[in-house]
Amino acid sequence: MFRRARIRGGHGQFPASGRNPAIDSGEAVFPTVADESNRIVALKVLFKNLLQQSQVEHQLRPEVEIQSHLCHPNILRLYGYFYDQRGVYLILEYAAKGELYRELQKCKYFSERRAATYVASLARALNSSRYQT
Repeated sequence: MFRRARIRGGHGQFPASGRNPAIDSGEAVFPTVADESNRIVALKVLFKNLLQQSQVEHQLRPEVEIQSHLCHPNILRLYGYFYDQRGVYLILEYAAKGELYRELQKCKYFSERRAATYVASLARALNSSRYQT
């Protein structure tokens, strides 16, 4: 059904330690190629035992339902999901540049102009989602 994608520039690869810090935090994201479309997607794995430990498993279903109906350039598209005994697997639009939070961690803070750009994008996405749910 899916195969691991080779992404130029090393995106989606594990660090030299061989450990994926995202897996250690209870989730993992892998760039993957969906066979039918040949499109690169992200396969996000949420481990059920860690969702239960964090007491957030009840939030998952509504969030998945809401995100599956959203269609906006500033919101990652949720194409589908499946689950088994160990985890819930979300098939998401692949974000080649990664997460905004990781970018913030790298540079410690954003300039006022850059932060304003992100806030404006977020406001447009939230405004759009109001009308789609």
